[in-house]
Amino acid sequence: MASGIRIAGAAVAVLWLPGQVIAEALHRCDRHRPDLATSVGLSVAGISLLALYATLAHVRIGYRDLAVAGLLGSLVVGFGIGGRSLAFFRRWPVGQWRHKGVGYRSGVMAMGLVFVATLTLRFLQVRDLALPAWVDSLHHTLIVQIIRDQGQLPDTWQPYMPVPFYYHFGFHVLTAAFAELADLPSPRAVLVLGQVLNAAVVLSIYRLGAEIGGRREVGIAAAVLTGFVSQMPAYYASWGRYTLLTGMVLLPIAMATALAVWRHPHQRRNGLQLALMTGGIVLVHYLAAAYFLGFLLALALVGPVEGGNRGRWHRGLGLLAWGGLGGAMVVPWLLRVVPHVSAFARVHWGSAGALAGQAAFPTLEYLWNLVNHPGNWVILLLAAPAVGASLIARRPSRVLVVWVGILALLSTEWPWQVRPFRADLLVITLFVAENVLAAEGLFMLRRWVSRITRSPRLSRYLWCFGLAALGAWGFSGTRSIINPVTVLATAEDVKALEWIAGNVPPGAKFLINVEPWAYGLYRGSDGGWWIPLIGHRATILPPGVAYGQRVDAEGQRYILEVKRVAEQARAIEGCTTTFWQFVREQSVTHIYIGAKGGRLQPRWFDTCAGVRRVYMGNDVHIYAIEKGEEGSHGAH
Repeated sequence: MASGIRIAGAAVAVLWLPGQVIAEALHRCDRHRPDLATSVGLSVAGISLLALYATLAHVRIGYRDLAVAGLLGSLVVGFGIGGRSLAFFRRWPVGQWRHKGVGYRSGVMAMGLVFVATLTLRFLQVRDLALPAWVDSLHHTLIVQIIRDQGQLPDTWQPYMPVPFYYHFGFHVLTAAFAELADLPSPRAVLVLGQVLNAAVVLSIYRLGAEIGGRREVGIAAAVLTGFVSQMPAYYASWGRYTLLTGMVLLPIAMATALAVWRHPHQRRNGLQLALMTGGIVLVHYLAAAYFLGFLLALALVGPVEGGNRGRWHRGLGLLAWGGLGGAMVVPWLLRVVPHVSAFARVHWGSAGALAGQAAFPTLEYLWNLVNHPGNWVILLLAAPAVGASLIARRPSRVLVVWVGILALLSTEWPWQVRPFRADLLVITLFVAENVLAAEGLFMLRRWVSRITRSPRLSRYLWCFGLAALGAWGFSGTRSIINPVTVLATAEDVKALEWIAGNVPPGAKFLINVEPWAYGLYRGSDGGWWIPLIGHRATILPPGVAYGQRVDAEGQRYILEVKRVAEQARAIEGCTTTFWQFVREQSVTHIYIGAKGGRLQPRWFDTCAGVRRVYMGNDVHIYAIEKGEEGSHGAH
């Protein structure tokens, strides 16, 4: 219980407290309440910006610094809450605090219930994962560990690989701080905070839905659809897309803040929040930042406005000014990133295959598999009337429709490609717009029922019942969302990796199972890929696929060398001369065959002279190499 309380406290300290401190500084002690979603967004953006400037100032941050900052932040928030409480009693009666639609207190209770239920579901969905799933999780965990080791943003991926570091890092600094405060190993921290962020998306969608629809009911319905019915972002856990997930936490909040700035251009508080979130989203995920720029363009084109073109220009310039201030905050980071991204950000005319040097990706079959989910069809059915009404009646939600249209044009695979936009990435992030539009569709249905029955109370009850039924149906259908194919390491692998850390000499190097990956890179196929992070020993393949991010001539030679070694490892077919030659050339001392397995077979080495089994768990095999090629005459 003590461990659980510490983990919960660390999550609050990282995801809510910093943003609440910023919000307290921007809000006066009156009836204005910094909402939870805005505090989360400001926390994500604020910690990312703090990590950047601390690194520029050569300041290393450790557990003690985080603990002191948390204590001071708690004092600031406590004074802020106390001031608002005094203001509350001075403004009695409570009826003055109610707004149109669902009351503040009712809205908080409803969203609290939705968030807790979503968080429960998210942890239920990953209940069988011993380590974060699939390929991306490994290099995310690796970055978290490097940041923890150095206390700041690194210049390179050393000591793991000679590659410059220019990766978006918002998720990683959040997780590093969380891991230090919660006293968790980095892989566990990635898995735990990843699910908390996945649940936090419902708060973001609520904030956007309420801002777009002008009613809390729309935001609550959008949150329910996101938490329980939609395939995304829940499925992100199966891919290990934690950086994109963090971007999807911040993006809807930034969009809602931009709408608030558009509607109230003279409120400096909203403008400052927009500047912070603009800078933060650049550091959290480059694609999410590009999507946000697309939204600002859509807002400038069709955002609701009074006063004709003059009013639109005035609001557009306000967005440009506050967004520009946010961009200026991250200029030092952009100066580091730009020289490296030319190979990943480009415009190309022709087929995707010509750009990637391989078969077109994504394929139509792959896109169909992403879309073809019962919850998605329900959401699209509900969103369809809202799309039509938004365009015909020029509702504020048409900004979302135009935004999706802009992104679709940029994400097409023919006749042009604009990288980093990609059709599959658009499909898995469309839930932001789809769920808000579907929530509007549900509210339109409620109004229609109210007119038919002439009973607003009955329509409200039916709406609540229908929303609860949708949530229960989605909950039951997504409890087991992890794709078994994406699980590389099991609990038995974790036991073996921990055994390696305590029983294998520090200079050891492991032969592991490897498989081809996209763009000519290679990945591990079982728990052996996690050896450098948990077992703290070397492997023949770098941990993660980030070794492919070095684009200079020396980097290309390094990538080709990794590829050559991986292909030689895949060519091993037993205790043969080829195997012993590889062992000698690569200084291999041990062999790891994980529970998921791969090309390497235990039967090859069980009777191989010069190779001795030193560990055997459930489907996990570890061998030590005791002799050179002269011992290779055993059976195979």
